Amino acid sequence: MWRYCLLLIIFSCFSSGCVYRRMTILSDPPGARVFVNNVEVGTTPCSVPTNSFIDYGNYRFTLFKDGFEPLTVLEPVPPDWWQYPGLDFFAEISPFDNRDRRIFTYQLQPMREKSGDELKQQADEFRQRAGGGMLPPPPVPLPPGGQP
Repeated sequence: MWRYCLLLIIFSCFSSGCVYRRMTILSDPPGARVFVNNVEVGTTPCSVPTNSFIDYGNYRFTLFKDGFEPLTVLEPVPPDWWQYPGLDFFAEISPFDNRDRRIFTYQLQPMREKSGDELKQQADEFRQRAGGGMLPPPPVPLPPGGQP
């Protein structure tokens, strides 16, 4: 029995394949700055570095381009069937290369101009978030002697 185990270990060491993961982000129009989980990875079209795509789950993509509305998307990235626990061990040691390539395409919307009423409403919202628009007065500087 131990011979079979030893043979299996030697076989798996010399015949191990690899799992290649690649995530590509495209946008229309191209040239948008791409952030993945708040880390800038490049401009579209771009491939996410391998060290940023090592786990499956939800990824937050944010795209910015001058003249277009910013776009933030929470994108689910489920594992392939051969990446589920139990099966992933055999995918890693198989003599075949397994490729997991994901391509995400997003349409950016042109920036629309806001009317005066919309700008006023937005300014009022900012004032309310800042504490009602009332800021404390700035400190009065003292003259060089330290006495007022």
